Amino acid sequence: MTNYRLVQDPGADSLYSGSAYFSDPSMSSEPIGEARNVYGKKRAKEEIAKTVLAFLMKWAQANGIELKETD
Repeated sequence: MTNYRLVQDPGADSLYSGSAYFSDPSMSSEPIGEARNVYGKKRAKEEIAKTVLAFLMKWAQANGIELKETD
């Protein structure tokens, strides 16, 4: 499971910064992805999610797991 930690900029209510963490430390104990000063909470989370997806794709490839796109 991925947990997102977002913080609102104290000087600008619409700007958010944050990163994602896996609840399972064996995946990574470090933050995955990072967004800084992104306009809107939803957009900040989406930006972080892109890097989480890239991380998971690399992890799957390194572990011999084939991923298939579905509709």
